[in-house]
Parts: sequence; structure tokens; C-alpha cells
Amino acid sequence: MLRKASADGKIPADARLTSQKEKGAQSISVSTVEGWRIGEEQDFVIYEVNSNNEVIAGSVTSWKGVSASNGTIANLTITGGIDRLYPIGAVVTPTTTSAWANDLISGLLKSHNPDGTLKESALPAIKPQVIPNKSITADKIDFTTMPDNKYSTDEINTGKKWINGKTIYQKTFIMGGLGLATTIKKPHNISNLDMVIRIQGIAKENSIGATINLPHAADQQPYTVTVYADNTNVNIQTYADQRGYAQSYVTLWYTKK
Repeated sequence: MLRKASADGKIPADARLTSQKEKGAQSISVSTVEGWRIGEEQDFVIYEVNSNNEVIAGSVTSWKGVSASNGTIANLTITGGIDRLYPIGAVVTPTTTSAWANDLISGLLKSHNPDGTLKESALPAIKPQVIPNKSITADKIDFTTMPDNKYSTDEINTGKKWINGKTIYQKTFIMGGLGLATTIKKPHNISNLDMVIRIQGIAKENSIGATINLPHAADQQPYTVTVYADNTNVNIQTYADQRGYAQSYVTLWYTKK
């Protein structure tokens, strides 16, 4: 059994026998159990000292027992030396002993090899989970968790790579309404922009709800709408009155330096 050496955060006090310990006794009474682990099994040694407070040779024995708040230590088990009689005043010192260390190592060796590595038998058995064939269907997949299937005004790592190995990012911009032969500019706030590899957008007209793709190639040149990005802005350029399109959105796919 693994045992602690003291009450948590405490330094256990040395004690003295308050009554004689007989050989074969199952309990003793001591002057203090300050800092001991009350109600738990704990290791200690008993020994006698001379008038100079020096340990008398051959008097040391090691034990384990359960202390109580009234100073009684019960369930005595000798773990080192030969059981004997101890007089009143013999010293009782809570400490780790060779028996304590042996029990600790024995406990560790149940799950560890002698070199400290973990035994395979100590690891839980992991059974591979077999997914039945055709059990994953489209209705069970949240496609919005895949970067390229989700639009956001925040920068998204699409998980894709350009031909030079650079990561492709995606970002959508709310551009507002189109103008009258003018250029709408929206700062893209993309740091270290390298190359825009794709531009796609839409514009929606309010009266009948007509929607056009951006950029827009019209049959009549003045109604063409150009979309481009530079180092600072996303730009929508109109060449005629396109103010009927009150909403517009542009998505960029790009790499960084």
C-alpha cells in the first residue's frame, strides 16, 4: 500500500512515548501527533536516547501504524528490526523508512518496468473502431466545417495550396451599393498580400431582385462592372449608372508573402 509521510503541507513532529510499550503491543500512546496523517497508515521509527540525547545503538526499530488525534497509534506492524519493550520517553519519529520505499517501488513495478518505462499491460486496450461501409452519407456531414465551404468576413485558411506551395486564404467583403460611373473602394486589411488568384462576387438590384455576378461582362460596354484588388483595397468600378444595385459582395482567394 502506498503511504504518505505527513499531513499535507505539514512537517510531522517528533513524539515521546507517554506509556511503556510492551513487546508485541498493538498500540502505543505518544505525546503529540502534530503533522501526522490522522486516521491513515503512516511509517515511523522508535528509539531510545541517552542523557546526551544521542541515539542508543541497537534501539532503533521501524514501524507502521494508524494515528488518532488523541495520540494513540494503533494497528502496529514492525517493518524493520526486532520488536522489544520501550520505556516512557522513548522517541517516536514519523519518517520514510526502507519498508516505505520498498512498498513504493513494489507499487510502481505493478505498472512500470524496472527502467521506469510503462508496461504495455498498464495501458488500456484500444479496440479499433470499424466504420461500416457506406454508413457515412451526405446528410451526416456538416459541410460548413470545411474551410472552402464557408464564407466569412474574417480571413479563412482554405487548407489548399497554390502551385508554388503557398497557402490559399479566403475573405469576403461587404461592398455596399454600386455607383454612378465611379470606383467603390474597400480596404481589405490583408497583411503581406502576395497574389490574388481568384475574385468572385455578386450584386443585387432592389426593384426586381435581379442579381449579377461580379465582375460583370454586359452586352453593352458601359454596363460592364470591373472588380480588382490592389495592395490596399478591393475595388468595384462602374462605367454607367448602376446605383440600382444596392448590395454587393466580393470574395478574394489569395496567397501571402
